[in-house]
Amino acid sequence: TSKKHANVNFVCTQDAHRRWTKKRTNLAQAL
Repeated sequence: TSKKHANVNFVCTQDAHRRWTKKRTNLAQAL
């Protein structure tokens, strides 16, 4: 179960990182 939970955390982290990168890209394009 802990391995599955760790995988879920990893996926959530990936998604958050992708959103953050997209937001940063949008800010860079707005400048």
